[in-house]
Amino acid sequence: FPGWRGGQGADAPQKEEEEEEEEEELVQEELDTQQGEAQERERERESAGWCRPGYILQKYLDNPLLVEGFKFDVRVLVCVRNDGWVFVYPDGVMKFANQPFTLQSGNLEAHLTNLTRQHQSPAPLPVLMSNQRWFHTVMPEVVRVCRRLLSRYSHRHAASEKTSSHGDGSREHKEPGEDTSSSSSTPQPQLPQGVGRFTLLGMDFIVDDQLQVRLIECNSRPRMASCH
Repeated sequence: FPGWRGGQGADAPQKEEEEEEEEEELVQEELDTQQGEAQERERERESAGWCRPGYILQKYLDNPLLVEGFKFDVRVLVCVRNDGWVFVYPDGVMKFANQPFTLQSGNLEAHLTNLTRQHQSPAPLPVLMSNQRWFHTVMPEVVRVCRRLLSRYSHRHAASEKTSSHGDGSREHKEPGEDTSSSSSTPQPQLPQGVGRFTLLGMDFIVDDQLQVRLIECNSRPRMASCH
């Protein structure tokens, strides 16, 4: 019969509309809460030293591994949980420079691998690192570097939480060969806290012609688009 909905009568459509409006309000409230939390995390990152002004100088690698004559870097996605667990995606995306590599070239597009790919570029398209024959040599080293680097900040974060809850008597975790004598006086940056108790990072690596892995940078807001 018209208006009959499982025995609820003609008032059912109005009740459904009210429930939909209530659900929309709850969703909007949750979005506002997440936005406020994101802004608070941004302020915490700035105060923790993740956004310090200045420059970092890196030695230029003059013997990069080339594919079809082109220089490349590798982007690996890493998920870090707030409890210190580090999950490394078991593959990486190779991003190529736009022009063939040569040390004598003054063209930045032959050296920089983080430029947006040009349609007329002769370079190979971005490809998964697992397609390369040296993948099983390089990927374990990538995983080792990721976990070793990020575990340091995870341990320091856990130690800072323990210190704050148990007083100044707690000691920071010390890795083999790591000097922590000045850690009590020097504040250490903490990993940014992500929505859902995890943070997604983009780790960029470069590989030399001896298949040695070098970390270029760690991106706290990796782009997920495929425009490169």
